[in-house]
Amino acid sequence: MSIYYLCAQDSRKAQQVTLDFTTYLRKNFTAIASEDTVPFSDELEHTRAYLAVEQVQFEDGLLVAYDTPHTNFRVPPLTLQPIVENPSSTAWTRSTLHFVSQSRLE
Repeated sequence: MSIYYLCAQDSRKAQQVTLDFTTYLRKNFTAIASEDTVPFSDELEHTRAYLAVEQVQFEDGLLVAYDTPHTNFRVPPLTLQPIVENPSSTAWTRSTLHFVSQSRLE
């Protein structure tokens, strides 16, 4: 489902996915400019924005649950989102209906 389609069919959802997409892009630009590590919570927000856009596109084919009790540490920028994107994009190209990725940091 595209944002263009959503504008005509569900304007509220179109607004939310546009906001999620701009958050995702803003985080990308910020990360590219960063020369230092970033808080994991920022990486998680970036990944949440990415997955929110993906969820709208694939509707019920992507279920996301977060189990992130520990977020007070730093990571290199653009670390988490590509880890999530890589297997999910592979799953979609294989026409898989459901994708589950579980990662737990301890």
